Amino acid sequence: MAQEKGPRRLKVWLATAGFLALTTCYALLHTPGWYELPVILPPQRQAVRNNLVAAEQAFTENLLAGQPFVYHLFDEDLNRWISMRREISPLLEELVPPELKDPLVYFQNGAITLAGKFKLAGAECVFSLDIAASLEDGKILLRAQALRCGSVRLPLALLADALTRKVDKPGDRVWPGSP
Repeated sequence: MAQEKGPRRLKVWLATAGFLALTTCYALLHTPGWYELPVILPPQRQAVRNNLVAAEQAFTENLLAGQPFVYHLFDEDLNRWISMRREISPLLEELVPPELKDPLVYFQNGAITLAGKFKLAGAECVFSLDIAASLEDGKILLRAQALRCGSVRLPLALLADALTRKVDKPGDRVWPGSP
């Protein structure tokens, strides 16, 4: 009877380990429900461009007025602009890491989530970074809050170098005419 317990325990252990491995793989490969890329049909493309120009113009006018102002930016609009970035301003593509595919922005509960697909061990995984925005000493400050692969939360230390690097591009090099 003692001999039977050894193989049985091994089978239970292997089954448990297999289940945990499959569950972890599923959680890593899971695509969050909010990660849905916009579909922009050809007849809608000019309207998306017009919307961006109007938003940029309103923002610029408010900046140049030199007064405090409220500016509403919606993730739906932002994602449409991002999906058309190659057509709108090819220079914007330089800001997107080449390993990143299908970037997306999601606003919820005061947080900004940046997401996109990266290849990981031959599979495309959705990585996302939650960011909190605040205003300190007249400057917009962005702080990383959480990093995820699929549904799995990862340590922010994995992005230590990227999170401390400044985006240092002259304004006219990113968006011509922007203040």
